[in-house]
Amino acid sequence: MDASLNRTRLGALARAEPDWVGQPAFGLLSRDALVELVAHLGESVAERIFGRRLGHLIATLHLGGDMDAIETEWRRAYRAHWRTIQQVWLAGGLAERLGPGLSAGARSEADRLGANRVSIELAPYPSSLPLIGAARNSQSEGAHAVVLDFGHTAIKRGVATYQNTSLLRIELLEPRRAPPADHVIETVIEEIADTLTVAPEDVDPQVLVSLASYVSPSGEPEDSHSLYAPLRTLAPAALADAVRQRSGRPVERVRFEHDGTLAAAGVVSDVPAAVIMLGTALGVGFVSSGHRLRAIASDFNVRAAHDLVEDATGPFTHGEPP
Repeated sequence: MDASLNRTRLGALARAEPDWVGQPAFGLLSRDALVELVAHLGESVAERIFGRRLGHLIATLHLGGDMDAIETEWRRAYRAHWRTIQQVWLAGGLAERLGPGLSAGARSEADRLGANRVSIELAPYPSSLPLIGAARNSQSEGAHAVVLDFGHTAIKRGVATYQNTSLLRIELLEPRRAPPADHVIETVIEEIADTLTVAPEDVDPQVLVSLASYVSPSGEPEDSHSLYAPLRTLAPAALADAVRQRSGRPVERVRFEHDGTLAAAGVVSDVPAAVIMLGTALGVGFVSSGHRLRAIASDFNVRAAHDLVEDATGPFTHGEPP
């Protein structure tokens, strides 16, 4: 895809780290890149360098210093849009694991490289942001909806509760491992259905699912390189029918959406803003005006569903799930 953040090459900005200039973001900021840094330098130094690399990437995007030679119309529009961004939220499993130190390191490096007019902050509930975005998209008149986020490492699940049309809370269910490549369709059906079975009876029959894949405007996966590419062979009606049969719930439709897009729907901003997802790979979403999204209640919270999760203090309090 022309607008891939993963292949954006870090720019030759003044005082930039020479070894990072021209390197694709994926090679410097993926989960494997962090693991390699930790193995060679130790956790403390690795986390500091990782934050600086992220700051270099954001400065590259903000200042228009991308060294990628691709000059398609989409790529030019993508770069131009990034130059308008005034606020960047950091989310995803790695962002939650590294915490405020990540945003502080990124902010310091971006400032040092001249991108001092963009705000860089850790998002609230960073690893749950796609679930929050999915929950805000529900238009159901009922008080509940199930939300799922299928990543390349883990599957996150939850039940959203609404009060007076506002999103009140999300109760997290036990996360699951991402499916093996040869069991993607079966796993997706099982996880959606099993999540529905533990939800209240008034759960939304329209299920919106976050997916680590590019998704068409009609809500169908279209990325042939994603782990979830096999879902492209399953018709939407067949998927809904399979989930309905397994769950026993009146499912009308299962719709997919890009994880970065839903993460961006999980935050509120009054300036042009973006969300960068840090996990197995990088993802991005741009924050919209939100006029069609549910409001977030003032006392909104994300918590473990204590009656459904044996160890509620495990993967929900720090770091990403297994």
